[in-house]
Amino acid sequence: MELIDALYERSAVREFTSAPIDRPTIASLFEAAILAPSAMNLQPWAFAVITDPEWIENCSSRAKAWLLDNGPQIGLSSPARDMLEAADYSIFYHAPVLVMVLARSASAQASEDCCLAAQNLMLAGYDKGIGSCWIGFSRPWLNLPAIKRELGIPDQYQVVAPIVLGIPKQWPKPHGRRPAEVHWLEKSQSNPPAASQTLANAEVILRDFDGSRTIYSAALPLPGFVHTTEVQDLGALVGKTYVKTADTDDHARVVYAERR
Repeated sequence: MELIDALYERSAVREFTSAPIDRPTIASLFEAAILAPSAMNLQPWAFAVITDPEWIENCSSRAKAWLLDNGPQIGLSSPARDMLEAADYSIFYHAPVLVMVLARSASAQASEDCCLAAQNLMLAGYDKGIGSCWIGFSRPWLNLPAIKRELGIPDQYQVVAPIVLGIPKQWPKPHGRRPAEVHWLEKSQSNPPAASQTLANAEVILRDFDGSRTIYSAALPLPGFVHTTEVQDLGALVGKTYVKTADTDDHARVVYAERR
């Protein structure tokens, strides 16, 4: 398979068969993951794997209960709570394999490098007919000290990318993408951003922390939101800056902003 085909065709999979994936195949995904670039070539990643479906189901139900109990403290949005409260919702989607990409240090750069490795892993999986889904929901629970000790993850390591793997019941169609927002910068540019690029004139979509659901869609600045008027260039906000809500009935939450 050509890399460009995998980039265009891969999509998150949330329905898996019960077929197991053997260790050599999983190990081959790690070989692809560690080819990712890293700052100063420190290669700060490690991997943890669970291949016992019953253990994964147990972790799924416990993580779900913990998230519902601790929603206000972790900024769980109302749409996310609604999803978790559904009786048939499984955080790990009944997958036969759970892989965790771990950062061996607490630095932000290590986490970013692990995200690059995780993308490699998922693309390599697609090439082998293995579906994947990054389960950001589970990260707070997996990083609890007691859970890391139970799983055998070193205390100083951080779970960056929990990813479920399995054979898809069917391959979902890729979601469409909006055109890339590109700022072609010229050395001679010295003028402030045009009015069409300022936050006051921009329409954005705010999503919940795992990117799955739209929370608010309107023009900035938004009532009740902070840190939205401090950046004048929309390009400095999109894909780079997180904004946090003020206290609301839905509790404080981190959201993502992007051009509509």
